Amino acid sequence: MIIGYKTKFKNGTPTNFVDRIMCERKKHTIRLGFRWKAGIKIQMATGVRTKDYWCFNNINNWKLLTGLTVVYEDKNGNQFFAMVKDFDKIQVCTGVQSIQIDNNDRLGKRVFVSRESDPILNFQLTEHEIAKLAWNDGFDSVSDFWNYFNEDFYGQIIHWTDLRY
Repeated sequence: MIIGYKTKFKNGTPTNFVDRIMCERKKHTIRLGFRWKAGIKIQMATGVRTKDYWCFNNINNWKLLTGLTVVYEDKNGNQFFAMVKDFDKIQVCTGVQSIQIDNNDRLGKRVFVSRESDPILNFQLTEHEIAKLAWNDGFDSVSDFWNYFNEDFYGQIIHWTDLRY
């Protein structure tokens, strides 16, 4: 299934998600809905449903620079570099966790996740764990995370690594 990534936030700043995924800084993505399951093949893309569609986790869409390094240049001249060995790591969903994000003024900001041993959303993340979640989802700060998830949210964390919360 396709996971579409924006290249810019609503305020116009770059998301850098492609670079962060390719250098293993972004370890998962948070999505609305519950359609993902472990074992599903992932097609990570920008420009979904446009003429600028780019499936960036498909090595055939990159140009080989050396035996170990590939490059992709978009229509604006932006270059993205990756290591050939990294493509195997981002091909399949390794697991999912349900997530509930409460961005509530009265009760405070809270995040709940399921655990593989218990699929019910009853594990509230600590402030430290929320900071890790935000960083691993590609945000520069917890503040950026809360600005993005500025309303209550219920969905899935889609993993392509062994990391779990």
